[in-house]
Amino acid sequence: MADRLRGLWNFADLDASQARLLEQLEREAGGAGRAEVLTQLARVEGLRGSFDEGERLLTEAETQAAGSTVVRARVDLERGRLLRSAGDPGAALPLFEQAFRYLGWHQVEKGEPKQALATFRRALEARERDPANLEQIEIARYAVAKALRLVGRPAEGAALLEQTVAWTERAGKPDGYFHEELAECYAALGRDEEAREHVALARSLLVGQSA
Repeated sequence: MADRLRGLWNFADLDASQARLLEQLEREAGGAGRAEVLTQLARVEGLRGSFDEGERLLTEAETQAAGSTVVRARVDLERGRLLRSAGDPGAALPLFEQAFRYLGWHQVEKGEPKQALATFRRALEARERDPANLEQIEIARYAVAKALRLVGRPAEGAALLEQTVAWTERAGKPDGYFHEELAECYAALGRDEEAREHVALARSLLVGQSA
């Protein structure tokens, strides 16, 4: 997904960047559009070391997000940058991961599976740097697997999901969505009997999760 605001930036001249962003803020008609610009103004403040002002702008952006996944991703990304610059990389990491997930699913919804695959891979790589949180690693692996199927590589997706499902069995944390996606991969590979098996597992688990 292209960054429509990237052309307003000159990282060697923050004052000029801020001026262009403020002009763009005035041109934005919708709340979500204004919220996107506010996140970039927050980035300017973070680069200047004005972390409190950056957080104030992000809070304002959240109030105008209008349910936009793009805004939610930008808010998490810039809040993560603020925390990292302020000396708290541990708190920044989950925000970066969440931002990648928002950008990735937005790309899936827009019919951009190749871009989503790259985004989800970055999210998985980031999560694997925290090996203690195995559940989040497997959720990130599931997203990569789904994107692989969408780009026509179901065998690779199935291999990842088999790892994920094996982890849920060991951990005692079955997940219907993992089985559902594995069924989709098996169906794409012509492994119909295995696909039906995982469809049944997915249905039983998802019914239980929604009850």
